[in-house]
Amino acid sequence: MAMKTFPQDTVIFREGETGDTFYQVLTGQVQVYIGYGTEQEKRLSNLGPGAFFGEIAALGAYPRTATIVTAGSGATLLEITTDSMMDVFEENPMTILSLMQQLGRRIASLSADCSAAHKALDEQQSVLRQPAAPGLLDRARMWVDYFFGSGKGDDKPTLEEKLVEKNNGQLSDGYSAQVFSCDAKTVIFREGDPAACMYAIHYGRVGIYSGYGTDNERLLTELCPNSFFGELGMLCAQPRSATAVALDDETTLEIIRPEDLADLFRKNPIKIQMILDYLTGRLRSLTSEYAAVCKDLCEQQ
Repeated sequence: MAMKTFPQDTVIFREGETGDTFYQVLTGQVQVYIGYGTEQEKRLSNLGPGAFFGEIAALGAYPRTATIVTAGSGATLLEITTDSMMDVFEENPMTILSLMQQLGRRIASLSADCSAAHKALDEQQSVLRQPAAPGLLDRARMWVDYFFGSGKGDDKPTLEEKLVEKNNGQLSDGYSAQVFSCDAKTVIFREGDPAACMYAIHYGRVGIYSGYGTDNERLLTELCPNSFFGELGMLCAQPRSATAVALDDETTLEIIRPEDLADLFRKNPIKIQMILDYLTGRLRSLTSEYAAVCKDLCEQQ
């Protein structure tokens, strides 16, 4: 890792490039572009102190999806290689939570955009033929240009409600203080509940539902061991967006809270790497899904 200062209008890296480094802005600002230097150039966002960029490509070994250019009077950046990432975490454990929170916010924002695009496409394909909102359609066209040239059920307490008031304790053997098993059909948390933790699955399966216990119940996904769930609510301080239910007897889960991450890293750094890999993989998958639905939406116009 190294601290580097760049003058205004310096290109840090370009879309399509490969690299094993990512960055944190220490001072100044950088701007995020797609199609930089072409007629299709679009500025997506500005990033200020504390923000990370380039982590998806570096952690997942993917080509860069955007071009980063310094703005204003320039910027001072912390350059982090994938090999030095664990050293950065050891020196400043709060970096772990900051990086995960940024990934969580990006996933939550893209999920909302993707849901809106799916809804607009469904309405266009219905008998009503509702036109897409201009702003949504503009975003969809931008992505196409780039990529293609609840109901709460019953009132019984959830497992999370029963556990939330227990003491956190100390980490041991690389696990959080609370590893527990539950029976099939146990509701772990419900859609709309406040979120204070995430979960790792050690054994069994967990179903993620929308409208659980209502006529509109739908199984969104089924998760197996070494998967994580509940991370967006925890990282973004948002209510649960779905209901989680154990599908097998003796489903074994590990509770992970934000305050656990530093100790978890010291006890079991591989678990932190697994969570980061999961978050970056989810963001990549969601990006591909959004690009595809944007293409379909534009073709319906």
